[in-house]
Order: sequence, then C-alpha cells, then structure tokens
Amino acid sequence: MVTKLTLAIATLAMMWAAMWTASGDASAEGRPKYGSSITGTLLEEPLSLDPVSVRTHSDLVLVSMVFDTLYRIKGDVVVPHLASALPDESDPLHVRISLRPGVLFSNGRKLKADDVVRSLERLRRSNRYFYMGAVVSIESVVADTGVEEIVFTLRRADPRLSIRLSDVHTSVSAQGRVPTWRRAIGTGPFHVVERSSARREVRLKASEKHFAGRTYLDELKLRWHDDKSSEARQYESGSAQLSSRGSIAFAGHQPKYRTKNIQSRARILTYLGFGKAQPLDQEAEFRAIVSAAIGRAGMMKMGSGEEIVPSTSPVPTETQRRRVSRKAGLTPDLQRVTTLMKSLIPRYPALKLGSLSLELIVNSSRPDDAAIGAKVAAALFAFGIRTRIVSLSASAFARRLRTGAYDIYVGQLVDSSVFASDTLRAAFAVSGQRVVANSLASLKTRFERDYPIVPLFHRSLRVHYRGDLQGVRFAPHFGAVGGTWLGFDDIHLIGEPEKN
Repeated sequence: MVTKLTLAIATLAMMWAAMWTASGDASAEGRPKYGSSITGTLLEEPLSLDPVSVRTHSDLVLVSMVFDTLYRIKGDVVVPHLASALPDESDPLHVRISLRPGVLFSNGRKLKADDVVRSLERLRRSNRYFYMGAVVSIESVVADTGVEEIVFTLRRADPRLSIRLSDVHTSVSAQGRVPTWRRAIGTGPFHVVERSSARREVRLKASEKHFAGRTYLDELKLRWHDDKSSEARQYESGSAQLSSRGSIAFAGHQPKYRTKNIQSRARILTYLGFGKAQPLDQEAEFRAIVSAAIGRAGMMKMGSGEEIVPSTSPVPTETQRRRVSRKAGLTPDLQRVTTLMKSLIPRYPALKLGSLSLELIVNSSRPDDAAIGAKVAAALFAFGIRTRIVSLSASAFARRLRTGAYDIYVGQLVDSSVFASDTLRAAFAVSGQRVVANSLASLKTRFERDYPIVPLFHRSLRVHYRGDLQGVRFAPHFGAVGGTWLGFDDIHLIGEPEKN
C-alpha cells in the first residue's frame, strides 16, 4: 500500500534527480569546449613570421603564437618558459640559463640549446641588436647533470636580461633560421597551416604537444580587410567571433550578437618614414619641417573608437620617465616650419618656388592609412608642398620600403619592449640607422636632432568579441605596461551566442 511517507520520499527523489540533471547540464554548458574553431581579424596583412623583424601588429600577433621565448611576464614577475628556471647570476658576467627538457618543435623535433643560441645570435647581428643589451657572446653547454644550458657572456652586469629574454623579438626558431610561411617551425601553442592572399586569411592549428598544455581551440583563422565595412559584415553575419572594428562600424544600432569589448593601452605607433627618391628626403631639417607642419589634433578621431594619443615621440606616454603633455604637436608650428625652410631653400629652391612634389605611399590593407596620408598631404600643401598619395598592396608596399624608391610612407611600429631606450633604438632601426648612444637622454637628443621617423600618434587596440567567447585578454606585459596583442592560449567557447 502506498503511504503518504512513500509518496513524499518518491517526490523528493524525483526533485533531487531533476536538480542533479539540471545542474549537470548547466555545468556542461559552463565548461570550456575543446576542439572548437574561431575566426578573428588582423589589423593589416601580415608579411613576416621572423621574430627578428617584427614591426607591425599582425606580425607580432602571429609570431607570439608560433614561437616561444625563454621567459614570460606575469604581472610584475618574470617566469621561466622555455627556460626551466630563472638565470643563474652567481657570476654576473657569465649568466647561465637551464633549458626546459622535453620541449618539441611543431615538426616533432626536440628543442636544443643550440636552437636558442642561433636564434639569439641572429638577433644580436641584426639592427635589433639592442634587445641583447650587454651580451658579448652566447654559447650552449651541457651541465654535469646532463641539462642543456645557455651561457651569456656580458660586458657588464645586466639585471634586465631576463626581461629582455621575454620580448617577442627573442623568440626561438628551429636552428635559428629565418621562418617562412611554408616553413615556420616553432615551439609555440599554434602552427601555421596556410596563408592565403586570395582569402585574406592565415589559418593556424593547435600544437598537440605544446609543453604548456594544449589550447582549447583546435583551429584559428585570422583575416585582414582593405575596408572597415567588410570586417563589419563578417562580424555581423556571425562568421567571425572577434573583431577590431566590426561591431561599431554600423553607427546607430547594436551588433547582431551580444558583444563585449576590451581595450589595450595606447602603444601602437603610427609614424611617417622617409625614403630615398630625392636627396631632400634624407635631410633631418626636412623631416623636422614635416613634423612641425602637421597638426596632430585632426588625427584624434582616426580609427573606430580606440584611444588615440598624438605624440611627437616614439615612446608611449605611459613609459616615459617624465610625463609629456598630450598637447604636444596638436597644432602646426608655423614659426619652426618657416625657420627650417629658410635654412634649406638655398640648397633646394623648389621649397621656395612651390614646385616641390612628393610621393607618399600607404599600405592598402590598413584602411586608416589613406585617410592619415590625406591629412599629411593637406598639412604640407599649406606650406606649398604638393603630395601625391599612392595606395599599394601590402606586398608591393613592403617591396617599395626595401628599395627606398619613395619620399614618405605611413608606417606602423609595435615595439614590445618595456624600456624607453629600446623603443627609441627601434625607431632608428626602422629607418635603417644603428645608434651608438647608450643613455636615454642621449638617445632622446639624437632623435630630436635627426628625426629618423616622424611620430604621429599612439593608438590602442579595441577588440570586440561575442559573449560566448571567454578568456579574451591581452598578452601580459611587465608592470603597468599593458600588452597590445591578444593571447589566444586561453580563449574558449562556452554555451551559444546570444542575439541582441
């Protein structure tokens, strides 16, 4: 016979079972999904996977995913990555670093200390030599314990060495070779499967045996766009989960899917570089004229809502020891332009006659650069200098940069160093110059005298992403200096996208 007690127990059992099932389903929905694929965007077409020559934001993003460094930064702390421990500095002029055992390249070969040595020696011989600081030589040895070590011989003690060895430029490639798109062998969490110019896409796959653990994502597609509307359509249609511009390109309405966004610090430098089409391009006074003629206030609304900080220095405001006014260079300096032109007119009469004509080249895969070039052209026209803007594909743009067959170009420099002195050296490096000055003060003086490039502004990266995407954050950087690129190691999907 069924009693009231029996019914009560049965009812409680059914309720308990229902709650168990519901909680089980909820926890399943809340767990990260492995093996998923997402699509995002790049700020421009990537051209190089070589850590040594990283210059643009897209290059930095891809290099940071395909290759690893000896150390990484977490908050204010340097932590071992390819290294197994912090440097042994018992002898400050002969620093020893033990290599983490068992690390594999994407082709299955074991990482050796010699790979590290060759990679860093190639960097030391490049125009980015300054990332190696006081290093005189690097060699690989095998300790008595059988552990492979890298020994750095220094000309002076360098307490910054481990920080420098966390910089993306110090990434390790197989045998230290220059990576290509077809042969990009690194130890990173992803490896390149394909780069398609036709589809404007780089496709990456997760490395199954990455020593830090496999990523949640199985595949990652990163695309570039020649105009903001195509990126917006991709995001709105649901064919991309991440966008640098998409969700705010349609003014006055919400994106189709529930969207979140994060913004980096303003550390991506837009600048003007100079070629060799005519002797005037190599005159420091002429480059100073260009800088003084430009009113940077008109560039504060460039982009798609990210922070724009006008600057006459390549060093981001936040990393300068002495804060500079954000009003610097906002308006043209008529008196300085007039003074400098008077000193150049005897050698270049075209400046006085108003017959000087310049070619300014821009990269078509960065949609904002043509508008930036137009503002530069308008500023120079006010002083009698005519400028013809030529928009080139990314590959054609890179070829012209190598030849120097132009007058001015709009460039981008993402310097990942936390040291202002290295950022200044990087500004000289992109102009093909190698500076001997060591102190920060002397580097600033040299920059203000030579104008190897003309800084325009620093911008942040504003990333929009769907609500079902979790773990979206910028790669860590040292101390208060925020990273400017996404780290995809922890990104994962949870649940289904919600529509607005």
